[in-house]
Amino acid sequence: KDGLPEAWVLQLASLKSKENAQQLQRKLLASSYPAYVKSVNTADGISYRVLVGPKLSRQKAEELSRAIEREHRIKSMIIRFQSGYEQ
Repeated sequence: KDGLPEAWVLQLASLKSKENAQQLQRKLLASSYPAYVKSVNTADGISYRVLVGPKLSRQKAEELSRAIEREHRIKSMIIRFQSGYEQ
């Protein structure tokens, strides 16, 4: 689609607090995970999503998800990387 390769990101959290999202981002960055925060307008106001990635294969995204769950005990949702989800 749009000539871009298919890619995947992990969504680890969707938080109301920008500070809490940034705190989780720092924790993941300290463990060398490529984490970033993306603000999204929702019906309930602004939400801050903590994302990791992108990975070019879903299998790599799944491996990353398992590693983060093992290390940080955080479950993630694997979603297709979309334009606008970049850092």
